[in-house]
Amino acid sequence: MRRKRKKTGTQGDADLICVTGDQHCNSERGLRPPRFYDKERQEYRHAPRRVVEDLWEPWLQHADDLRAEKERLKAEGYNARVIVAHLGDGVDRNKYDPEGYEMLSANRTVITDIGEAALEPLLADDLVDLFIFERGTSGHEGGSGELCEMLAERISRRANVWRANERDTWSHYCGRFSFQGVDVVFSHHPISRARRFWTRGNAANRTALHYWMAYNIPLVMRNKVVNQREPTPDLMFFGHCHFDAMGGGTSTIPLVAVYIPSWQLPYAYIHGLGAGIVPNPVGCKWMRCQGGRYHLYKTWLHTPRAQGAVRV
Repeated sequence: MRRKRKKTGTQGDADLICVTGDQHCNSERGLRPPRFYDKERQEYRHAPRRVVEDLWEPWLQHADDLRAEKERLKAEGYNARVIVAHLGDGVDRNKYDPEGYEMLSANRTVITDIGEAALEPLLADDLVDLFIFERGTSGHEGGSGELCEMLAERISRRANVWRANERDTWSHYCGRFSFQGVDVVFSHHPISRARRFWTRGNAANRTALHYWMAYNIPLVMRNKVVNQREPTPDLMFFGHCHFDAMGGGTSTIPLVAVYIPSWQLPYAYIHGLGAGIVPNPVGCKWMRCQGGRYHLYKTWLHTPRAQGAVRV
């Protein structure tokens, strides 16, 4: 994947996969357009300047960059598809905020409207060839990810959303896919987390080790193998933690575990952990798959402004 290729002729099929999630649309600190129409209140709602500058404008730039990358691959002769893997918590009806102080609405239809409006840059001009929706946290997306399912079904009216068959749901837990021969697992929750900057890589390494052992060490009871292990995937992607990290990918732990950043500014829970003073960068991961090989070649990041000193 890293060697130079000729830029003429047909180079073959290639999948450009954008792994994103945790937009938390409907949160005051989550992704949303500068203005949207609230059907319940029958009025336009406006986003604060901080959300527009540190979330929406970078999100628009990311969509433009993704479109340019698709065109570049096609110009080089690749039959390129853009696939967006959405790892959950795209919309938010936060049960940890029962009074709704940080929520824009408690109405499921309005929440889904905001989620669809936030994905508009990816829906425009047939940029994305396929969406894959993974369910997130029940505390944010409702029981069994009902809001994720509503959003995925809404997007399916305008774009191609993956499901196994016509009786299948539009969103899932722990999806496993093969892209040009590369075996990938998508899930919202990792097995290990971190709350310190310097322990994030270790959390990703622990997750890679855990799943490598789960796939490779048979469960033996009374001297008999009681479960048949599946082949180990090449990569596993996780959301939820709101930070960028990667573990595994070594000779002893070949499985790669990737944590993706979010698209939400610090909110009450994050401030309660003391982690809101220096915001995490927002963004997502790009991966290119071709001929059974992959290249994690871009981490698209934007660093929100930290709180500066106010002169008094």
